[in-house]
Amino acid sequence: LPELASISNMLEMLGRKPLEIIVYDNDRVEPHNVNKQKFHDSDIGEYKSEILCARVNRAYGMGVVNKNRFFDAKDVNDDFNIIISCVDDLRTREFINQAVKDKERSDVKGSYVYNSGEYNKLYHWIDNFIFSW
Repeated sequence: LPELASISNMLEMLGRKPLEIIVYDNDRVEPHNVNKQKFHDSDIGEYKSEILCARVNRAYGMGVVNKNRFFDAKDVNDDFNIIISCVDDLRTREFINQAVKDKERSDVKGSYVYNSGEYNKLYHWIDNFIFSW
């Protein structure tokens, strides 16, 4: 998330449209997250996404939107081009894969319209696989 915010900030500095970022996650900070991730003891019990979005919004003056829930079927209608997943279960990956495919198929003008310049019709999924021991 901080890296995406940095990219968005740079785009804006170059006169380009900044990224619009929505974070879906209903996980809360647990004591074991303090040592493994960038959280503090005072964050325990709070939503991870809420804390991270607030930090990025303060640091970059952005409007990253936080949704304290998991990405689900109704979110497929949100206007998105890129999904970056950081999940550790196959079911969620399968769901996201199907959501992207369905979104591409539902686009009347087609999803890969390179020559017309309709890049907002392109959908990409970057899967940041997290393996838990």
